[in-house]
Amino acid sequence: MTNNVKKKKIILIIDIKNIGGALKYAIDLFNNLSCNKYEKHLFINKSPVVDLILNEVKTGSKNHVIIYKSFFDLFFKFRSINPEIVHLNLTNPYSCIFGMISAVLSKSPKIIATQHSVQPVMGRFLILRLIRRLVIELLYPFIHKFIVVSNAAMKEFIINYKVPRNKIVMIHNGIETNVENIYINKEIRRDISENGKFFVISFISRLTIDKGAMIFVETAKIISKNMQNIKFLITGEGPMLELMKKELNLYGILDRCIFTGVKKDVYSYIYASDIIIQPSYHETLGYVILESMNLGKTVIASNVGGIPEIIKNGENGFLVNKGDSKSIAQIILTILKEPSILDDIDKKARQTIKSEFFIERFIKETEKLYG
Repeated sequence: MTNNVKKKKIILIIDIKNIGGALKYAIDLFNNLSCNKYEKHLFINKSPVVDLILNEVKTGSKNHVIIYKSFFDLFFKFRSINPEIVHLNLTNPYSCIFGMISAVLSKSPKIIATQHSVQPVMGRFLILRLIRRLVIELLYPFIHKFIVVSNAAMKEFIINYKVPRNKIVMIHNGIETNVENIYINKEIRRDISENGKFFVISFISRLTIDKGAMIFVETAKIISKNMQNIKFLITGEGPMLELMKKELNLYGILDRCIFTGVKKDVYSYIYASDIIIQPSYHETLGYVILESMNLGKTVIASNVGGIPEIIKNGENGFLVNKGDSKSIAQIILTILKEPSILDDIDKKARQTIKSEFFIERFIKETEKLYG
């Protein structure tokens, strides 16, 4: 019997400059929304990461990825599709302005926005902060529902932006949990660990202050005083790169560090790691944490934002106060002396992801919101 159900037209929009969780979220959503229910279009701004996005989009959908160069380019392409649903991905509270305006002017029946950052309005100058606040106050009332990715993010969003609670839905991120479907280059682990000779401690993130880049450096300094069979893997790019190298060189451990830059096959570098450190000062949830636990890797992370909604300290990972490099180092040194303590923790880490943070739940709850 032929399925004659009319597909709903949906536009997913993301205004992106860097690789990060918001980009992964948008691509996962685009790739996994039902093709039987939706005619999907992904709008992205022209940026250095366009090629990476196209590589991650499933074959057969690439012709539905639309790269826009300006507001007018976006608006006219937007109008030609005439979507029933618009889903904005806000990497900060005032991003996707062109997308918001296009959706409002086109009188889109349903406008959804995922709020990937819930920190207060920022700006170096007062006038810039005022303009951003004005944009938010003018456009946010037209958004029918906001999605936040953790309960912690919801509380912060309500406080910082005075959005009514009934306009907000919490949907945890979800990932592909079947390891057989995930590409992993196991040679990378053999090369970095030198066939298991070295214990590998990793920092996989944007190299910024907010992500705890210098906390990782301080941790490496403490550990290196006590243990020699350690290598430090740093995967990512960012403004703290040169300072990290300078400090690591000052401590005499730069030769034990491997900087890879941004890698699209992140799972291969997670697999190459024995412990992953995520010492963020602020985190709405954290994809690297989910992906690391999915491979049964030990994660040590800051007790901030939505991270405690994933990690239960001492059960499926470890939590420390933000900025506490000494506690991170102490946990690692304890593990190195008694590695058997991780047997149950790593097993529970996998179970947590498979039971709570799987992609099918994430897609089902999002599609329910679309109606």
